[in-house]
Parts: sequence; structure tokens; C-alpha cells
Amino acid sequence: MKEALYIAAGVLLILIILYICFYKQVNVFIVAVTGKKRIQKKLCNHCKNNDLLIINDLWLPVGEGKFKHLDTIIFGNKYIYVTRIVKQIGEIKFSLDDQKWRVIYKNQLSLIDNPINQNKRIISYLLRVVEGIEDKDLKNLVVLSKTCKFNQVNPSDSEFIVSEKEAIKLILQIEENSNDDVIDPYEIERYAKAFYNY
Repeated sequence: MKEALYIAAGVLLILIILYICFYKQVNVFIVAVTGKKRIQKKLCNHCKNNDLLIINDLWLPVGEGKFKHLDTIIFGNKYIYVTRIVKQIGEIKFSLDDQKWRVIYKNQLSLIDNPINQNKRIISYLLRVVEGIEDKDLKNLVVLSKTCKFNQVNPSDSEFIVSEKEAIKLILQIEENSNDDVIDPYEIERYAKAFYNY
């Protein structure tokens, strides 16, 4: 019995030492594995604190047996933010019109689909199927995880690429600086129900 305790204590001590020595690598691994759900939870908490409505993980039907996944949709007072979460590790290099973005991590190159374009397709679909919603009501928001390095670029007044740390701050800033009318709360509720029912 004593020997088992010594072995368990030794293993625990080794794990603690490894964690301390490789903290950064372990942290990056944990962020990569839990990234999207972690960011969604963080966004939920911030939305709750700022009286914003949020819906995560919507599956929108686009044909018989075919669906498009929408990571998150955030309802502000003036706009609806169609949000794609990108959880990558490394430096992301892109041009806004690229079909693929380049991700470089430890001198390895990988490609991901351009999330701005992915959101544009979702926005186009929502404009067709949700009655009363207008293009001016929707903002295309790409949120990059804290393990991404990138140059912050805001391609237009309706498309935004931002770090997870700055996402809610950006939404609040857009809402505050806008001269557009506030969306009727009943309309927001109707839109939310329409999205949720899909």
C-alpha cells in the first residue's frame, strides 16, 4: 500500500515538473483542443454582462439533408453579428480576397478556408430565408483565438476580423458609434426564434 502511494506521488511530481517546464506548450495544446467552446463560453459571459443575446452552434438547412454550421450569432441593439470562430495555433497570413488563409506554426504551413467568405455565404442564405432581415442589419465577424497571431484588419464597415479578447469591446464600440436606429426588441426576438428554429 505504501509503495503504491510513493509511486502515485512520484508520478504526480513528474507531471507537475513537466507542466512547469512545458507550460507554454501545454497551454497552447489546451487552447487548441478547447478553443471554440471556450471562446463561445467567454462570449456568452460577456454578452450576458452587456445585455446582448447570443445563440451558439446553429445548423441551418440549405437543402435536402444538407446543413451549414454557424458558430455563433450575437444580437446587438442595432446589428446582428454573424460570427465565425477560428481556433488555430500560429501566425495567420491572409489577403481578404484569398480563398484560403495560410497558417504557419513551427515552420509548417497549413491552409484554412477564408472565414470571411464562409460567413458571407451564411449571410446570403439568412437574407433569403429570414423574412424582414436586411443586409444593413448583419455584420460579418471573425473571432480569432488567442493562439493566433495576425495583423488586425477591418475590411469594411460590415466585416471585422478581431481577437477573442477584443470581440465584445468591438461590438459595443460599433453599437455605440452607429447612427442607425435601434432594432425593435420584438424584431430581435422574432429573428432569434427564426434562427433558433432552423
